[in-house]
Amino acid sequence: MLFRSNNLTAQPTVAWIAGTVRDSSAAPLANLDVQLRNADSSIIVHLQTAADGTYRFAVGSGSWYVNVFFTHNGSRSAGEQTTTVTAGQTTTIDFVVDTVPPVVVITSPTASTTPDNTPLLTYTVNEGTVVVKVDGVVVNKISGNSLDVLANGPHTVIVEATDAAGNISSASVTFTVNYTPLALPTATPADGTVGIAYNQTLPVTGGVQPFSFSLINGTTLPPGLSLNLSSGVISGTPTTVASGTVFKVQVIDSNGTTVTQQYTISVYPQPQVSTPSLPDAYLTTAYNQTLTASGGKAPYTWSVTGSTALPAGLGLNARSEERRVGKEGRSRWS
Repeated sequence: MLFRSNNLTAQPTVAWIAGTVRDSSAAPLANLDVQLRNADSSIIVHLQTAADGTYRFAVGSGSWYVNVFFTHNGSRSAGEQTTTVTAGQTTTIDFVVDTVPPVVVITSPTASTTPDNTPLLTYTVNEGTVVVKVDGVVVNKISGNSLDVLANGPHTVIVEATDAAGNISSASVTFTVNYTPLALPTATPADGTVGIAYNQTLPVTGGVQPFSFSLINGTTLPPGLSLNLSSGVISGTPTTVASGTVFKVQVIDSNGTTVTQQYTISVYPQPQVSTPSLPDAYLTTAYNQTLTASGGKAPYTWSVTGSTALPAGLGLNARSEERRVGKEGRSRWS
């Protein structure tokens, strides 16, 4: 038997090189390109594996090199093996070809809408070289990195892995960015009262949770109050009257975006009724008396408390601090 060479010279057949090509699970691989060459590559022969994964070359004596390619142009190969044969010899060279592609899993971002315009990229790849693409453009990112700032709207991330055998696998996820700029409210929190529990939340809008709050520029809250650095809640029980305490709050979101806002809180003494007593009323005679108060923050809202009540025919104006009569009566109230 004669076989072909790249310079069309002929060589006599005196020996055989044969073998089987299997995958990593020992299954035979058919129709793969097997290449045979001599030491100086003046002879190069190709054939395809049979249905049972076998191949067989008729060769002359000497040194020979055998390789299995996934494509005829040699872009993926099992790795070249060499042997030296003598006349009448059959040499067996088997190949195990890795045909299993890498396993790629993207865990973040997910296929959803996110308020984060620099979402975290996390993925797992069991082997190979990784390339990351965002909207078709290769980016220099690895798992655990945040993506660069993305415009609002849909985006696609592709993670592609190529193993040593040239097997390629990829995973992709499409998500939507709906980002709103970080902002603190401009409205001033409610004022407080000495000895009365206080609780006000600074409602952050936009940005990306979690948030981190702090008081800056050396400003402080009125005595007895504190700022929760995670929730933005101002709470406590004021201990001292304070008129217009100015403080400045800074909030930072998980992307590092920072905003600040200045606020003012006053703390008032507890209100007290200043009117010690009222004159009696007379039946069918109009009655009009004004109550006075001190402390607290005007305007006051008045009410009759507990189980007490005004005499029949009298009523308390909640805003004008007056009470009126329609007929005589006597009672205790507060």
